Amino acid sequence: MKSKLVACLAALAASAMVQPISSKAFADNQVTMHDGVDDVSSFKQELEAGFNNWDFDKDGLLEDNEIDSCIQDPSIRGKSAAALSAIKVYRRSHSHLQPFRINDLSPVEQDGALSKQHKDLVSLYVRLLKRISGDPPVLFARTIPHIDGIKQGNTGDCYLLSTVAGLAYHDPQRLAALIVPNRDGSYTVNFPQHEPITVAPPTDCEIASYTDDAQDGYWLHVIEKAWGVYRDRKRTHTEVVDSVIHGGSGGGAIMFVTGNACVRYPTSATDISEIRAQLVEAMQNKRVVNTGTPTHCLTVLNYDPAVDTITIWNPWGSSKFYKPANQVMKNGVFTMALSEFMQNFVSILVEKGRPATPEDYRNLKKSKKLHP
Repeated sequence: MKSKLVACLAALAASAMVQPISSKAFADNQVTMHDGVDDVSSFKQELEAGFNNWDFDKDGLLEDNEIDSCIQDPSIRGKSAAALSAIKVYRRSHSHLQPFRINDLSPVEQDGALSKQHKDLVSLYVRLLKRISGDPPVLFARTIPHIDGIKQGNTGDCYLLSTVAGLAYHDPQRLAALIVPNRDGSYTVNFPQHEPITVAPPTDCEIASYTDDAQDGYWLHVIEKAWGVYRDRKRTHTEVVDSVIHGGSGGGAIMFVTGNACVRYPTSATDISEIRAQLVEAMQNKRVVNTGTPTHCLTVLNYDPAVDTITIWNPWGSSKFYKPANQVMKNGVFTMALSEFMQNFVSILVEKGRPATPEDYRNLKKSKKLHP
């Protein structure tokens, strides 16, 4: 297990990490600016060329439902897709704003400088264009899924990403086996205990607008899109992936994706010896274990009983100080004493070696209600 962990850490360190773009980052002006003349001109050109096509009702306003419809259009590619996706991602952090007119979006210098909104839009355009340009058009760029092919951006899908990451790290073949390519270019995802879900290949806009696959192939987008089809079965979203990115249950995601039962062990109500036993059993059997703070879900990579430490991966993938755990991350990874973990994290969510039942779902909700 140690050699596997070392290899994973090396892979994570070698990969290009993308920092999450949060509303706070916008507010604090922490988004990296790359607003040279060429970038500004390129964004403006794509915006002016595409706006009239994106504005379906020709009322001069680019509304959310119009953006979301265009996001699914495979004919919108490259720079045009990056420009539209920049607007989509910006709207996600500024949902209070009114629908955009073209003059709201088109960069114009005021007193020799761009406004903060225009800087942020151009910065996003450059970043997302690089993501689209570097993404290989294959399901698996390296034969099987990899945990370093998961980067959470400004989306609330940590509950799903942590589950998928656990599979990618502990048992990537099991994860890869969920997805079947079809002759027409679509993909069928076979979540255990559920009807197969077939989705179209991700568009350039979907690749840019949601979770970053870090150039590991389409597999993460396909999984997320299929999960979105299931979650949005009442069809309340124009773009189904939007149903995925606003939070969810980490334990529920484990049961849905793996088909197996999941049991929640609250740190406030579970003896540390039981936590140790559960971690040892899960790691030995390549099972998914999620953990979390009150507002964020993470993945357990390893437990070392010799020194009583637990190694955790944060889907942000950053190398910063993670305050809730009081730890410095290395590309999202950190190791801490289990005793300290018990004080900083609310629970562990452990995949079991048996199929999930309705009672398992009820027990999961009950445990959360009794020990939030």
